[in-house]
Amino acid sequence: MRGGRRRREAHAEKALEGTNSKPNSARGTPADAAEQMTAAVSLTSEQEAAADSIDEKYIGPLRSLNRDTQGLHNRLISLEADKLVEIENTLSQEQLAQLRESRRCHGGSRAKRHRQSETRPEISITPDRS
Repeated sequence: MRGGRRRREAHAEKALEGTNSKPNSARGTPADAAEQMTAAVSLTSEQEAAADSIDEKYIGPLRSLNRDTQGLHNRLISLEADKLVEIENTLSQEQLAQLRESRRCHGGSRAKRHRQSETRPEISITPDRS
């Protein structure tokens, strides 16, 4: 019975509240919002059945769009990497050494770079083509 699964997932999520753990992180989708919503109130068996039916109706398209989004994100990262390689190919050996040193000194973990990007505006070296 899916309603029972929904209730168990809601209880597991509630137990993880306030921790850094993510329940079922592979399923970080909008469907989780519906599960949280239905777990927040007591549903009759008819309402649970209706919610399960609605969930089944949307799960395929949501998964498909999530896969599409992940694919586009991967393409974006690949294009950004290609752009950086092309820019680096225009630099002199001295400039490349400076860039490496800058990355070594100012690098750090991904989380650190992410926090820095939130506090500093990103500088682009590509011309504005608008």
